Amino acid sequence: TLTQPGTYKITYIIVPSTTVPQSTVGLSFNGSNTPSAASTTAINASPNTPIVGQEVYTTTSPGTTVRIIGTSPTSGTLNYSNANLSIIKVSD
Repeated sequence: TLTQPGTYKITYIIVPSTTVPQSTVGLSFNGSNTPSAASTTAINASPNTPIVGQEVYTTTSPGTTVRIIGTSPTSGTLNYSNANLSIIKVSD
C-alpha cells in the first residue's frame, strides 16, 4: 500500500518453478483483476527463467494498493519459486 501521493518506480521479478503456459503478468492497482497495460509482460517461459517488468506509476491519493497478478487465455497455473516487488518513490 502506497501511503503517500507521488511518482513511484515499481519493478517486479517472478521466477517460474515450472514451464509457464502463455500468460500475461503485470501490476494490479487497487484490487483490479486486470493488469495495468503499462506494466504487462507476455510470457511463455521455461522453469527458472526470470520474468522482469516495471512501470512508473503516479498516485494522487494515499492508500493505493499494488500487487503482481497473472492472467492466461488458456488453462494452466503460474507456479513460481520466487517473486519480488520493489517500490521506490522518485518524486512528490
